[in-house]
Amino acid sequence: MLKRSMAGIALGFLAMMLAGCAVVQKGETVVKYDKGELPIMGEAPQEGQYSLYRVTDATPLVTYNLKAGDKLGYKRTDAGSLIGVAGSHEIPIGNESYYWKRRY
Repeated sequence: MLKRSMAGIALGFLAMMLAGCAVVQKGETVVKYDKGELPIMGEAPQEGQYSLYRVTDATPLVTYNLKAGDKLGYKRTDAGSLIGVAGSHEIPIGNESYYWKRRY
């Protein structure tokens, strides 16, 4: 019985890790960047707080207040580095997977 419970806990943990921590965070994912893909630049759909998360982290890297229509997404520098963009803010980030989430 104990082995079955431990196996269930391990399976649940594995499922959360595979799905990413985005499931744990309250809010709505707005723009996502998958490692190795082309960066996407979008817009904040409405006024609010937007946080940048690495898919493996439960704590945001940064949080900014944006207005509807502000830039929100990712871009590459001329040197090829990845940058997270939120309005007038530019955040250097590593070549990993990230997402911007509008917080509730």
